[in-house]
Amino acid sequence: MDFELLYNKIELDYKLNFLFNLLKKDQKLKLEFLENIKDEERYNGETLSLSEFENQFESYYERYVNIINEIDIVNFDSDDYDNDGYDRYIDYWEIDQDCAEQIIDEATGFIETETLDCLLQGRVDKMLSQTLAFLFASQEVEINDEADNLFESSSQFFLRKIELLFDQMISKIEMLKISESLVYNALNLAINLINKLDEDRLYLLKHIDLLFNSLLTKISDVSKFKSLYQLIEFEMQPMPMFCLEIIKENGKRDQWEKLAVKSYVDSFDVANQLLDYYYVNNKLKYLELAEILIDINFYTWSDKIKAVVTRDYDLDLYKKLCLKYCYYNYDAAYYRDVFEYLSIDEKNEFYQSIKHNSLLLVQVLAIEEKYDDIKDIIEGDLDSYDLNKMLNIIVEIEPMFCFYIVEKVSQNLLKKERGRNVYRRIVGLIQVVQAFEELRSSIYLLTTKLYNHKPNLPALKDEMRKAGLV
Repeated sequence: MDFELLYNKIELDYKLNFLFNLLKKDQKLKLEFLENIKDEERYNGETLSLSEFENQFESYYERYVNIINEIDIVNFDSDDYDNDGYDRYIDYWEIDQDCAEQIIDEATGFIETETLDCLLQGRVDKMLSQTLAFLFASQEVEINDEADNLFESSSQFFLRKIELLFDQMISKIEMLKISESLVYNALNLAINLINKLDEDRLYLLKHIDLLFNSLLTKISDVSKFKSLYQLIEFEMQPMPMFCLEIIKENGKRDQWEKLAVKSYVDSFDVANQLLDYYYVNNKLKYLELAEILIDINFYTWSDKIKAVVTRDYDLDLYKKLCLKYCYYNYDAAYYRDVFEYLSIDEKNEFYQSIKHNSLLLVQVLAIEEKYDDIKDIIEGDLDSYDLNKMLNIIVEIEPMFCFYIVEKVSQNLLKKERGRNVYRRIVGLIQVVQAFEELRSSIYLLTTKLYNHKPNLPALKDEMRKAGLV
């Protein structure tokens, strides 16, 4: 039967109910539906008054606290929960952990759904009262878990869930068309509420900072930023991104810098903004901050800073960057780039920092042509699996020394070990010195001795034949 013909015959109420049920079940479809509705059609009601907002927050908080207090993840029967579908054997504690998480999700999952629904409907004020209430309730009340089924505190478990929820909300805020006035009024209410919070609650605001900041992208009226700025009475450091954006829009450059300096250690986003700001406005402070950041977390900041800092831009920081790249990436090429600019003390300090890595130290010392030092390192680390690589670095300069090491290590290995891997290692060592004419007779004597080893070692003979040593 033709679909359109059948569809047109169905009663309107049935079609509307069918659509409504689909939208309730599918968040993605619901978002698509709301995206196709004009902003004023989504929600055009009045926002809450401050007293209504505060009462709503307290009501949600009490409700969430009661729910969390009633959660029991100690006394349960794992057979009552969905533990099918494992493709491997799992221990009892993994089943208990899964069950505990399912119990919590069943009790609190509706909070995430309701909060997202409020956002999709444009009820930003209600959404903020719910998220603040859930954040505080989940962090201020601990679920009894005397059996340690969660393997973490319930507050930590909830925090991971909340951060995932906030990530979802931020991505939806980017796509949604939300009235500027609704967002402004909701933030106005939230700031007034936060102003009244006890100090021991303020630290939790760092978890909601990026969500609040994402809402600011819906405000373009500068006067609204001015009004929000004038409202703030709380300590700004727990919400740096949100407060920095408001301060920036108000042109308070000095205050922006002060807050950023206080906050950057705990926030990548703030540190990134401050670094960019200093690059444009203050080279000395840029260099100071860049040095601090690569000490705090080299992998996070090194590439961004190295894109700016060259030898000509600042030699001292460039030297430090190259030495750290050499250290962390095990790549002596970075050392080659700066060794001519290093003092004796700087070199010795760097040697000490990499002495645990014999191969890297040998590669660095080879750049300096310190072959006597290299020989000492090799003799002190004969069991290293990098011995072949270290010998290859100096074999052209010190072939006799390398043969001495090869002979010594080969004989020592055969005294205490057996097996194909050992024999391959011996063959590999011999191959390091094999090409040197002046060592031909010595190599012949060594390979003959090894080949004719008593007791007979057929596997060693096989490896030597395959390598062309006999």
